[in-house]
Amino acid sequence: LGGFEINGQVFYPFIQVGGSEVGASSSTFTGGILQAICANHTLRDVLDACSFRVVHVGDAYTRFSTGFLNYVQQWTAAGTLAQRQAIQAAMEFHCASDEKGAAEFLQAQKFTKRVSLAAVQTVLEGDRSTGIISEDPTNLFNLVSAITANIRQLPNQDEKALLGAQAGRLMALASR
Repeated sequence: LGGFEINGQVFYPFIQVGGSEVGASSSTFTGGILQAICANHTLRDVLDACSFRVVHVGDAYTRFSTGFLNYVQQWTAAGTLAQRQAIQAAMEFHCASDEKGAAEFLQAQKFTKRVSLAAVQTVLEGDRSTGIISEDPTNLFNLVSAITANIRQLPNQDEKALLGAQAGRLMALASR
């Protein structure tokens, strides 16, 4: 699957694979969109997560190989049109009228005050390597980019994954 560009930002479809070699968890496959920004964990889960899991019991290998093949075929067939539209909508969506309102919006979406204020500050600083498209903290795309860029500093991988997924779900708000 090739990449695509929206407003000067480049995106690539991805499939994330996770699991456990000792059977402690299911094997999981999740599709999404990756923004081509220097390894800042910017994942865009802009569609209902296309995912499946395989539990490590019985003939897991057959279920894994068959399921994965079906998954890749569905993911490829789905294309990226809906994701492109959702990203474009987020780039045009404003969640508040000012930076204070933007922080309050994020807190209303269950982000902590610390995460919310840090995201607004990151946008205001204007560092384009974070994936933001402008210094406007009311822009939904900018806030998602800032949150996902800020999670790089977190030491806990589980917290990074949870915040990244939570930020990615914000993208759907622009399409409602």
